[in-house]
Amino acid sequence: MAVLPITIGDEAFLSLPYRVRKACGEGVLVRHKVGTNDFLIPAAIDIERWKPSWMSALLAELLPRSPSAFLDVGVNRLQTFFDLRSLDTDRSYVGFEPNPACSTYACQVFRLNPSSPNLILSCALSDASGVLDLWMTRNSEYDSCATTIKELRPGRDVVRLSAPASTLDSMIGGLGIAQIGLVKIDVEGGELAVLRGASDTLSSARPWCSARCFTVTVMLRQSHIAIICRHFVNSCDT
Repeated sequence: MAVLPITIGDEAFLSLPYRVRKACGEGVLVRHKVGTNDFLIPAAIDIERWKPSWMSALLAELLPRSPSAFLDVGVNRLQTFFDLRSLDTDRSYVGFEPNPACSTYACQVFRLNPSSPNLILSCALSDASGVLDLWMTRNSEYDSCATTIKELRPGRDVVRLSAPASTLDSMIGGLGIAQIGLVKIDVEGGELAVLRGASDTLSSARPWCSARCFTVTVMLRQSHIAIICRHFVNSCDT
């Protein structure tokens, strides 16, 4: 006889002692409150209650202006996905995430909540296809600071993973997306490479773009701003 998982609200789960949360396995699901919607997610000791953020405020302004698909480059633990779903449960969502723990987590969430059109691709986006080094903080499975640039945060105790990489321009034709409306890029220093590899797609689709300019040098910062502003201006109806 199949054993049904235990379901618990996120507030109740987060009130449990750390050792109890740590002991929770696949048999425990958390009802994650996102706006007026509930999502089932696997129990994890580092989940946080969803609350409105600057990203959800930005999406509230942009979503009505562009009803097409949302591309999330740098998914991590689905923070932006939940921001999107707090406002729009029907829009197509495509995420790109090279950290296997994070992409597996996303697949679990999508399987538990099949009503929305969601897709996760376990790869990095860059300006060329190949294999990239992904540097992650040791003992941090869902590291939100994981980066392809080892020198980005000197002094960290990091481990290296290998991650497949491709360009958005080379992949977009196989994703089955009629039109892209919004693109979010947060890849810890690799934003410029993502934009280079997406140049044709962004120029033709003209989506709204949000890119975090995490930089190493002033020169790189200027390059980030120049290319981001170019695509942003091209996407606006002024």
